[in-house]
Parts: sequence; structure tokens; C-alpha cells
Amino acid sequence: LLEELGEGEDLGADENMVEVWVREASIGGAFFEPDAPTFAIIDFFNFESEATPVLEGQRPGFDFASTYRVGVDDLFLRYLSTESLVVELCRVRGADFEVVGKGTIP
Repeated sequence: LLEELGEGEDLGADENMVEVWVREASIGGAFFEPDAPTFAIIDFFNFESEATPVLEGQRPGFDFASTYRVGVDDLFLRYLSTESLVVELCRVRGADFEVVGKGTIP
């Protein structure tokens, strides 16, 4: 996995890799037009937000992975015990977007 990420160096004793996948979404027909363009935003720990590609349809198959190299220290362990990973579903509106759904993963 590290070679795929371009990080050939070994993990330190206090480091680990966390991989988050967004496979697909299922969007109710009454709320969205059938070809509505959507994407998801992932917020994890103190990393920058990441977004899936924009896809159309009521079952967009994002199949998107985001990998994070984390230091397992008191700050990270506190985050895991008190915070959640957040995934927001967004609908594209011209050059802008609106958040239409939000999920948290403890």
C-alpha cells in the first residue's frame, strides 16, 4: 500500500494508515431528479477535506478511497474516542453546490 501511495518509507512505531472508502449512495427519487449530479465530501481528523468525483444518477457508484497516514498519539486517540468521521452528500448547482445529506461514522 505504501508503494502505491508513493511513500516507500516504513511506518514509525507510532504511525498507521487509515483508509476510508465511499462506495455508493442511494438517493430517493422524490427528492432528486434522476440525473442530478452529486458528490461526497469526507472530513477526517485534521486532514483537508476530500471530495469524490461528480457523478449523475440516483445510485452514484463513487468507489472512492482516501488514505491517511496518522500518528497514533494522545491527540489522535482522543479524536477517535470523541469525534466522528463526517461524509456529506452534495448536489451540484451550476458552479456551486448544496449539502443535501450528512452522515457521521463514530
